[in-house]
Amino acid sequence: MAKRRDERGVTAMEMIIVTPVLLIAFVYIVQWGLLMHAQNGAKAAAEEGAAVARSLEGTAGQGQATAQRYMNELGSSLFTSTSVTADRSGTTASVNVDAEVVQIFPGLVPSTVRASSSGPVERFVEEEAP
Repeated sequence: MAKRRDERGVTAMEMIIVTPVLLIAFVYIVQWGLLMHAQNGAKAAAEEGAAVARSLEGTAGQGQATAQRYMNELGSSLFTSTSVTADRSGTTASVNVDAEVVQIFPGLVPSTVRASSSGPVERFVEEEAP
């Protein structure tokens, strides 16, 4: 008759090995979710700011203020710092948003998001006389 191996404590050892791996995977997934949410928010802020800057009576300052207000509404719980720049020439307007995302566990994923939006400036063109 063969002797049975003593398997006491095997389950505890498996849990000691598996639990940290699962926790790190969970934190990684949550951090990526925050990063994607932040990227979408930054893109939306840039698009809103560019829409204001591109309007017929809009200015680069108005576009920058609109994008910064949008980022502030997203809150400090998502971003640790934000930077918004806007530019408007005679033909195009653009808004750039850079932001640092809150890190649950530093170093797992990139912490910076960048978004930009640009387009032609609205202008009034008179119709030619027939």
